[in-house]
Amino acid sequence: MSHVGPKSLESQIRDAVQSLPASPWRKRAMREELLAHLAGAYEQELAVAPDPAAALAAATTRFGNLDLIRNELLASVPPAERLVFTFLSKRELLMRRWTWIVVGIVLILLGTSIVLPALAQIKQKHAAFAGDVALAVSIGMGLVLLGFGSMGYAVARK
Repeated sequence: MSHVGPKSLESQIRDAVQSLPASPWRKRAMREELLAHLAGAYEQELAVAPDPAAALAAATTRFGNLDLIRNELLASVPPAERLVFTFLSKRELLMRRWTWIVVGIVLILLGTSIVLPALAQIKQKHAAFAGDVALAVSIGMGLVLLGFGSMGYAVARK
């Protein structure tokens, strides 16, 4: 892609895509595609009118109404993804790093509280895994892994 002068092109695209309930990967792809279209329009307008301000205004006008574009982008997001990321986009509740760490610790403790009694039951009976014990160990280990996963997510987000 050729060099785009004004940073306002990027900010317009960022504003249009940021509020959409979609995965970060989908948002990045949307931003890249829209920026390529807008940058192309800007370069064409700049070739016609060498004034960068006039070229920017013409390219923005050519690009269209950002609300309509945002609605079209929203329609392209699958309903399940839209639902999940509508819930996950509540920054006040879920996207703070410390929240994920606390959730991870709680899940690890909950999983451990399920696994340890099951292992004690096996040790007392000197028997192999029974169905209920195996289920308890599986659920507990799953919770522990989810806890580590959420903590890893918190670290990876930084």
